[in-house]
Amino acid sequence: MSTPNELLAGLSIMTILSLKHADEAVLTSCITSAGPDKDGRYAGWILTPEGRPVLNTPSRFETGADAMEHLKKVVAACRDFTPMSAASEGGELEKVELFAWVGEDEFKPGEFGLKSGLTPVGWIPLVSVRLDRMNDPELVAQMQTITNKYDKPRRLVRFVYTEMVLEVTPKTDGNIHAATP
Repeated sequence: MSTPNELLAGLSIMTILSLKHADEAVLTSCITSAGPDKDGRYAGWILTPEGRPVLNTPSRFETGADAMEHLKKVVAACRDFTPMSAASEGGELEKVELFAWVGEDEFKPGEFGLKSGLTPVGWIPLVSVRLDRMNDPELVAQMQTITNKYDKPRRLVRFVYTEMVLEVTPKTDGNIHAATP
């Protein structure tokens, strides 16, 4: 049985928080599976109601039901996830660093953005507060393969806090509580 940390390993904080706060009924109806592949294995998918992929797994499950059950456990781990703020670790928000793979879009010259990669839980945006996750040799090799295929460099970059653009605070009255500094 996988621990919550194992279930969430490789997921970006954005993906975890998206799944944590997604409507339960909508989310449950959007978990599906695909397969079998050439090896008889199944993959799991979480789709938006419009059919866009949010998260997918590699084809490694014996049945489609196993793939879907795994994703339900991932969602449960996301719902139980409590982010640790830098302040709670004795630091300050200004000290938080993000590491991300970025580069030019493979099909839209001149457009740059975050790059995605295949992780144990599926294709996800490659952003983390942990450098060791982003410079993992397997992930670097994957970036090299994609770079070679499309002849577009990918770069692992460090982002540091420079400005708070918007802050959303907990709400109790049903209104959105957001303020620009």
